[in-house]
Amino acid sequence: MRTFSYTPKRQNDRPVWWLSFLTLGLVVSVLYCVFGWWRPLVGQIAFFLFAVADIWLYSRFFFLHYTYTVTLMNGVPTLIVNQRRGNQTTTVCQRELSDLSEIREFRRGENGPRELRVDVRMNFLVSMSPSVWQTLYFILDDGECVSVTLEVDKSFLTVLREALTYLNLEVEGAEVCDEGTPVADPQPV
Repeated sequence: MRTFSYTPKRQNDRPVWWLSFLTLGLVVSVLYCVFGWWRPLVGQIAFFLFAVADIWLYSRFFFLHYTYTVTLMNGVPTLIVNQRRGNQTTTVCQRELSDLSEIREFRRGENGPRELRVDVRMNFLVSMSPSVWQTLYFILDDGECVSVTLEVDKSFLTVLREALTYLNLEVEGAEVCDEGTPVADPQPV
């Protein structure tokens, strides 16, 4: 099995528009405070809210970049998600693909059926609202379900299937199952 890394590119400019809107709100709330228009307390609260939203949006969608890697660790294919902020790189998620139970593809504007009860949700999207994203569901030994949402392309999905084949797991459509277990209603990925 080969090691494969993928760093997604931002699909849309929505964060730029939101940042512009929030910065405009920040400037207007400062003008309210400085010139005494309206009520200063309302302007100060608005300034604080717009400043917090600006900082969060800027740090989340402009400074953060994710790299998804599938590699062999201790003989088991593993998904590793690294977060890069400036020159600092941190591993934020590391899951063995042997615990993978399902892969679902979602599209913007479509709501898929919710069949699994998810205990822990991890979102590693780089776009504010991508057109297509995949959610991987991992069932851990204690029965806990962990969902990992990624923004991947076809080549990365091919590598995931390769890793599952290495584990003797079969991927039919968007679902993963043990060999010999029928999969209900497979959908293409």
